[in-house]
Amino acid sequence: MTYIYDILLNFQDNYYDFFEWNNDDKITHIKRMPLIKISNQDFNLIKNSLVTFDDEFLKNIHNKTQIFKKYDINTLPYICTLCTENETMGIKINKNGKLIGKSSLLIDESDEALELASNLGIYQIKYTAKQTNNVLNWQTRKETNDSKKILKDINLLYETKEFNKLNYMFFECFGYKEKNIINVLNKIKEEVYNFTDNYYIIKNILKLINQK
Repeated sequence: MTYIYDILLNFQDNYYDFFEWNNDDKITHIKRMPLIKISNQDFNLIKNSLVTFDDEFLKNIHNKTQIFKKYDINTLPYICTLCTENETMGIKINKNGKLIGKSSLLIDESDEALELASNLGIYQIKYTAKQTNNVLNWQTRKETNDSKKILKDINLLYETKEFNKLNYMFFECFGYKEKNIINVLNKIKEEVYNFTDNYYIIKNILKLINQK
């Protein structure tokens, strides 16, 4: 097993580059962790999907990661760093094999890992990918969080039967009226999901609504 040492990781549900880390994020200071080289195809799928790993992989990395504590060193069960020739990603897995956290590495630590991995062979990692994460690759972390809040606010308008506000939002986006409120709701949410130009119209209208 090949290890990397003294690494900072910031586990989130989705992968974010290190420059999108927030000051209030919980950072994990790794003393030692396994480094595993996989194919580009596997790396990209794991990076952008909800994944469950098989038991063999869990056994290979079990309790091989250590973290710094104030006066001691603790072992974590299922954490490692995956890499290709050009990319690195820390991953955190639960006991059932489900991927529950992804983290970029700081650029200098990533470079060190890639240099170490240059002599490694490709590990044939086994997993199942159930669905792709609903995160657009070109969205920043802030934009992704904003989108989630916008969708929550839109759903709240529907749940509280403020249909006049949804209808107004729909007309401002598309320039015509729609009688079916379910169609109105779904069409507005689709604009947010796809991050279209109407996204900003919806965002600004919600901002005005929330200020009142």
